Amino acid sequence: MSGRIHQRSLAGLLHAHPRLPDGAARTRRAAGVLVGALEFGVIAGALAAGALVEAFAGQLQIVLLVPALAVSACWFAIRFGVPESSERSGRRLDTGGFALLAVGLLFITSG
Repeated sequence: MSGRIHQRSLAGLLHAHPRLPDGAARTRRAAGVLVGALEFGVIAGALAAGALVEAFAGQLQIVLLVPALAVSACWFAIRFGVPESSERSGRRLDTGGFALLAVGLLFITSG
């Protein structure tokens, strides 16, 4: 489910229809917004986590509830705010990318 959420959010941000003028520029701008938002989230999350742990006197269950609620809110925003695309391109499995990802993850997780 998490993969589908991320896939729909990226598709909504990076969708550049090939028939629209200057689709490449829209894609670059959307990628920049995405990277900026991810960086902001990492920095804000790290700063907020320390403050939340201190504010809730080390009760980790309450601190971990904050990102869970944020992810739930994002799911609803994507589910009801990002329209499903009407055109679907031909689907094909990227076997080379899958193999590279599988081997990379195997090396990372095996030590």
